[in-house]
Amino acid sequence: MTTPAPAKRRLSALAALVLSVAATAAPGLSMPASGKTSWDYAGQNGPTRWSELDPAFETCGRGRTQSPVDIADRVTRGGTPLEIDYKPTPQRIVNNGHTIQLDYAPGSTLSVAGRTFHLLQVHFHSPSEHEIAGERYPMEVHFVNRAADGTLAVLAVLVERGEANPTFARILDDAPGKGEVRVARNGATIDASGLLPKVTGHYTLIGSLTTPPCTEGVAWYILEHPVAFSSDQIEAFRTFYPNNARPLQPLNGRTVLRN
Repeated sequence: MTTPAPAKRRLSALAALVLSVAATAAPGLSMPASGKTSWDYAGQNGPTRWSELDPAFETCGRGRTQSPVDIADRVTRGGTPLEIDYKPTPQRIVNNGHTIQLDYAPGSTLSVAGRTFHLLQVHFHSPSEHEIAGERYPMEVHFVNRAADGTLAVLAVLVERGEANPTFARILDDAPGKGEVRVARNGATIDASGLLPKVTGHYTLIGSLTTPPCTEGVAWYILEHPVAFSSDQIEAFRTFYPNNARPLQPLNGRTVLRN
């Protein structure tokens, strides 16, 4: 069915608004806290108390556009196609005490409507942080990208159980202990695009970092189609972090675009 012209104009305006907020809401966004204040996913330093642990974490409790969310309501057709150009990078894997992270060298980009974000790092959560219509997946992969002005865009990929993923296998094989970094010898490289599904239809909304300081103004692109990891791979990650997912946050009237 053809969308009426007024509806098309409304969708275009909404998509433009999402891009505008991503471009201007939070220049110089802070990355997740590096360890000055101790926080965790359970207990006395868990998510319900993040905002009390440090004045810099106040947004974790008072923010109105926090992530993650359940993608179920207020979903509207729209958004902009993604141009993903992730290239191989020297293999450098970090265990930062909260997740396993693949650091990325310059040269890989995510482009949205002519705006370019540079891939900084890839990390993992179990179970998934976002839900789709109430369904939580075994894991979620976050590709953290930053524009020249400091604005962040996170490409999120949900993980289902299936065949083993060769790229994730290499990350698990070299995953170090907490607080350690492991760099592959002989200049070995790894390509994070191996963690992406073939189809990149996605949901778009403005949210926040899902770890302290929970900074808002982050553009989220949550891919609709999951990627598969084997059950053994999922369980292997859980030996490091059995639960490193922030609980769901209120949508608070935000509209989600579905491309």
